[in-house]
Amino acid sequence: MKRTPVVAALCLVVTIASSVYAAQMVGVLAHEIVGHGLVAVLVGGTFERFVVDPAAHGYAVFDGVPAGRRWIPTWGGIAVQLVLGVAAMVLSRLRGHAIGHAGLACLAFAITNAGSAIGYALQGVLSGSGDAGHLRHDLGGVPRIALALALFGAYLALLDWTLRRLMPLLDAQAGAPPSIGRRRAWFLWTGALPVAALKLARPPSTVFEPVMDWVSRLVILSAIVLVGLWRVRTVPRGAVTERPPFGVVGAAAWAAFALLLGVLAATWWTHGVVVR
Repeated sequence: MKRTPVVAALCLVVTIASSVYAAQMVGVLAHEIVGHGLVAVLVGGTFERFVVDPAAHGYAVFDGVPAGRRWIPTWGGIAVQLVLGVAAMVLSRLRGHAIGHAGLACLAFAITNAGSAIGYALQGVLSGSGDAGHLRHDLGGVPRIALALALFGAYLALLDWTLRRLMPLLDAQAGAPPSIGRRRAWFLWTGALPVAALKLARPPSTVFEPVMDWVSRLVILSAIVLVGLWRVRTVPRGAVTERPPFGVVGAAAWAAFALLLGVLAATWWTHGVVVR
């Protein structure tokens, strides 16, 4: 198949946006169902129901957990997403710099799940809301600041790891851009733009105040652009592949999977799924 830059770019945009959305939705389902609900059952409680909407916001209702163990299902959601993200990172490392849909899936699951776990904990420390909100009240000034800085540093490290591994995929799709300028354009238009669209179009958080919600989005987008532009110059450019790794069929498959999850959320999960 002949490499057409416009078609290749559109396929990559659709693939990245769809894979990130799908990975985020799967992560939220795991957060609510496994992390909160099933963990509550394991420590002696009952799992009543869960809600997940198309914007990847959700919550779980559980009851009967002994007071001394309630912190376990409370932290369970963050823990499950962190495990999912780290597992994706390990799988990505075992595969090397795999260029293709499996490699992109690993990156999407790593950044959305490990990133959500770290970011959710950081927002809790700063705002006092969410599953980690109690940390703001339990920790003094200096320990709280130190923890917030450590979590922010961990998020930046995760973002840097993801973007370093994303660059060879962008090169393969574009045909190994011969110049830094062209590589920069590919990153901004096919990498940063779809993520920015998902972040900015997402409805307001159901957990955090609007100021915290929008500040966190802008900080994340700024970090993606700045770290990405730095890695554009520092990551060795990849080799030319015979054909783009992300074609029309693959992009359509990712889009269909993301659409299926969105439809299920809009028609079923958002109204509440009774488990008990």
